[in-house]
Amino acid sequence: MGTINTSMLLASVLLLIGIASGKFSARLGVPELVLILFDGGLRTSLMSVRRVWRQALSLSTVGV
Repeated sequence: MGTINTSMLLASVLLLIGIASGKFSARLGVPELVLILFDGGLRTSLMSVRRVWRQALSLSTVGV
């Protein structure tokens, strides 16, 4: 009986850790991703955008 209780407790703790880490990563991960994408967009040169805009436009419309 003690083994079952111990395994149930361990499963419960792991479940709570999983839920807490999901909430924590969502709160910190999304703003970090936004900052990285924004910074990458600001550092992209206009010449690079001009070279690939046709391919990007076709992929964004046909690929979806």
